[in-house]
Amino acid sequence: MKKIVLLLVLFCSSMVFVQCNIDDNNPVDEETVDSEIDFDNAIVIDVVDDYFSQHFEIRAYLSDKNGTIVAEEKLSSFNKTILIADFENNEYDLTLLRGIPGSNGELQTFLNIEPTIYTLKLRPKLNPNFEAVNLEITNAVPEFYVTGITGDYAEVSYTNENGGTFLLKGLLEETPGDFFALGKMPDEEFPRYFWREDVPGNSTIGVNMLSLPFAEKSITTQFPDNYRLDLTITGHRDEDESDDKFIKHTLLKTNFTAGTTSNQFYIPENLFDNYEFATRFRANSAVYFYLEKSPQITNIVTLPNFDVTINSSGINNFSMTSTGKYGFFEALYTHDITDSILDLRYSVFGEFSENTSFKLKTLFDSIFSNTPTIASDKLEFQDVTVRDYDVVDSFSDVSKTYIGGLPDFPKFYTFKGITRYE
Repeated sequence: MKKIVLLLVLFCSSMVFVQCNIDDNNPVDEETVDSEIDFDNAIVIDVVDDYFSQHFEIRAYLSDKNGTIVAEEKLSSFNKTILIADFENNEYDLTLLRGIPGSNGELQTFLNIEPTIYTLKLRPKLNPNFEAVNLEITNAVPEFYVTGITGDYAEVSYTNENGGTFLLKGLLEETPGDFFALGKMPDEEFPRYFWREDVPGNSTIGVNMLSLPFAEKSITTQFPDNYRLDLTITGHRDEDESDDKFIKHTLLKTNFTAGTTSNQFYIPENLFDNYEFATRFRANSAVYFYLEKSPQITNIVTLPNFDVTINSSGINNFSMTSTGKYGFFEALYTHDITDSILDLRYSVFGEFSENTSFKLKTLFDSIFSNTPTIASDKLEFQDVTVRDYDVVDSFSDVSKTYIGGLPDFPKFYTFKGITRYE
């Protein structure tokens, strides 16, 4: 994970509990500022760019274990906010209110937050311009079945012209860019694929079905017993992955409503450098998920070696026990629904514990004390999701990820998780 080093530019005078907002326009002696702030007792939230030009407002609240708010501040672009408390002797929770309640607001609480620097910044817009490609495949039949395409959008139609023409419309993920399509004729054993590099946007390409090569590399994956399974597999080329570019080519996107324990499919040989394999399946009154990115597509998916039991789901008496060791959890609540619009989504994040509990009613009602239409007794528990730590290294990294945005993912990763309902 990238380590971010920053200098603070205004000192907040020492108090038992202090919060302040730091304006970069006021020049000060930054070395003096650093030497005077006790970073072991400070939460620093650094908004490094014009973040709020594209996002709703955010208010930050630091609270003790009784739910008493000891510091709060509205964040702003290009500013650094400090929330100070006695972390050496007490544990605190950090809560962020994003957006406007009643208009799809979001509340996040991070239990036992670590005093450190958390950075908010605008993320690059990956592949922002999608332009169409029209693939006209002659000598095809109406039953030609498209299983894969660049990105994940496909629009299909069929005409009787030229011995049967299958019309496939897809979207480039960069312009010009590579375009991929994979499909199967009903009377052939293997699917055929189309691949062309540097295709201009809004172009039309004609191709004869019989000229397309076969995708003959067989992949079979085994799954645990389940009663519904969703599966997506994408192919990636090394040159298409960077900080501002992440291009995927869908090889398979399907679901099995009756469940399946084995799936075989075919892909082109030596076309892609690595693959992302993502599946969710329902079993044992839970939803399991498995995500892997590697040079090879996995042949077996296994259940996680951890699980949880929800003993009590209320916001003021939540209790959960675990078997095995997971990395972190997210308990999800939603506020009541008005005119089919979600008023508020509330996520509580915490680190692994064999016995997890929290009481957040006082905190929640204090945050919305001036909003009588929002109250803790209207919160509805949805689910708890527990995950392992393969993508990130610690709960501190998890907090930084959810506070500031997507993590800097390693090139290859595998992680598992479970979502359980009450």
